[in-house]
Amino acid sequence: MLVSIILAFASLQSGAVPDDGIVELHTGRLIARPLQTLETRDSMLQAVRAYELLKHIEQTDEFVIKVPEGIYEEDLIVELQSTGLFEYVVNDVMVRTCSTVPNDVDYNLQWHHPVLNSPDAWDITTGDSAFIVTTVDVGLDINHPDLVDNLIPGYNSSSGVEQINGGDMSPTQADHGTATIGLIGAVGNNLLGATGIAWDISLMPVRATNSNNQALMSALVDGATWACDNGARVVSMSWHGGMHSSVKTLGYYLRSQDSLLLWATGNYGNTVTGHDAADVIYVGATEGNDLKTTFSVNGEWVDVAAPGGSVYVPSDNGGYRYWSGTSFATPIVAGILSMMMIVSPNSTAEQIEQMMYLNCVDLMAPGEDIDVGYGRPDFAACLQAAQYAESTYISHDTIQLSANALDLYPGDSLHLAWSQAPPNSRYRIVYSLIDTSPLIDAWKAIYSSPHDRPRLFGAGTTNGNRGQDSKRMPNGAASGRTFYLEMQCDDNGVLRDSNTIRINVL
Repeated sequence: MLVSIILAFASLQSGAVPDDGIVELHTGRLIARPLQTLETRDSMLQAVRAYELLKHIEQTDEFVIKVPEGIYEEDLIVELQSTGLFEYVVNDVMVRTCSTVPNDVDYNLQWHHPVLNSPDAWDITTGDSAFIVTTVDVGLDINHPDLVDNLIPGYNSSSGVEQINGGDMSPTQADHGTATIGLIGAVGNNLLGATGIAWDISLMPVRATNSNNQALMSALVDGATWACDNGARVVSMSWHGGMHSSVKTLGYYLRSQDSLLLWATGNYGNTVTGHDAADVIYVGATEGNDLKTTFSVNGEWVDVAAPGGSVYVPSDNGGYRYWSGTSFATPIVAGILSMMMIVSPNSTAEQIEQMMYLNCVDLMAPGEDIDVGYGRPDFAACLQAAQYAESTYISHDTIQLSANALDLYPGDSLHLAWSQAPPNSRYRIVYSLIDTSPLIDAWKAIYSSPHDRPRLFGAGTTNGNRGQDSKRMPNGAASGRTFYLEMQCDDNGVLRDSNTIRINVL
C-alpha cells in the first residue's frame, strides 16, 4: 500500500522534531512504483488492485494505496516488495515545511540582492512573462499587490481541482506560500515593497495542502507534475521529505521534460548521509555574511546554497516580513535558474544547471562540499554565462558521423569516424532501436520499452576534431534488426550532437 505523506507547512518550533522533518510516518497510505523493466504489468496490477487504489500518478508511474484496517504499513511494504514487482514501496509520509521561526518587522531591506549581484543581472534581463515557474506550497495571497500582475491560474493538488475550475488557492498557513513565490517573482520597479529575482515572469502557484494545512507527498508529486505538464520549466519545493523515494522519481520525470526540480534540504542543522538524487537540485541556506546558516542541513546531497537567513519576503494581506529557512533559499535559486533559461532558451535544463554550478561563489572547501555544495550562485555571472551560451549555440548535427558500412552481418566490425567534433571534449556514441533523432533527446521516453532507450556504443575524449571508434557486432544480433547511432560531445558544458546514421543487421 502507498502511505500518504502529509506535508505540514510549519515554522521550526521548540521541542522534539524528527531530524528528517517527518510529521507522521504511518498515515495509512503507501506509494508503490513498479519495476520499469517488467515485461508485463498484469501481476503488478493484480497486486495493487488487491487494495484500495487512491491514485495513480501517471507521470512518475506511482500508485498510492490505502492500507486496510488492521494491517501494519511496514508488513504490507514487505509483502509487496517480496513480489519482486516493485522498484520501491514506501510510506506516503507527512512532512513539514523548512521555514524557521521568523523575525517580526523595500528594496534596501533585501540584503540578498546585493550579495547575489542582482543589479548587474538585471542589466541583462528583468524577465519574460512567457516563462512559467511554479512553487508547490500552502496556497497564497492571490491579491497581493506585488504579485498579482505576475500570477497565472494554478492548481490545488490536494483537492485535484484547477484554479480556473474553482480550486481553492487561499493560504492554509500564514505567509509561507506568498513568501516563496514572491521571492521568485515579486514585481520589480513598481514602487511597491520587495523585488523578486524576476520582475516579469509567469508565476503558476500550486497549493498542496488540505484545509488542515496538511499535504501528502503524493499531492506534492501530483502538483509538481501538473505544473510541469502545463508549462512550468522550474518547480520549487520548500518542504522537508527530500530523501523520499518519490522525490527522486519526480526529479527524473521533470528532467525528462527538460524542466528542473528544486528541493529544500531542511532546517535541523544535522548531516544527511547516504542520499543524493542526480535529477534533484537540493538547496541549503546562507546568511548575509555569505556563510552557511547553522540550521541548514549538511550532506553529499547538498548541491548549492543561497540566502535563507532572515530574508525580507512578501507576506499575506499585502504585507512583508523577515523570515529564515531553506524554504526561502530554494525559490531564490529557482528564480536564478528561470532567468538563465529565459536568457538561453536553446540550452537544455541540464546545461542550465551545470552553468549555474560553474558560476557559484565557492564559500567553503574548494569544489563541491557537504556544507553548501558548489557554493552560492552569482546571479549576474550565471546570466552572463547563459548569455554567452546562447550567443554560441549551435544547432543539432554539427558533428559529422559516418560508418564503414550501413549493412552488416552479426560478428562484423562496425567502424565509425567523425569530423567537426569539438577538440579535447568528452564524447559518447549511443545507439537506439528506434529512430528518435536526435537521440540526445531520446532518453525522455522513460515509459517506453527499455529497448527503445539509447545505449552506449563507445565513449572517450576527442584529441582533435576528427576521430574514430569501432565495435564488433554481437554474434547474437537479430537479423533484420535496424538500429540508429549518434555521437554526442560535451563542449565546455554545451552538448553537441551528430547526424544520426542507420545500421541494418543482415
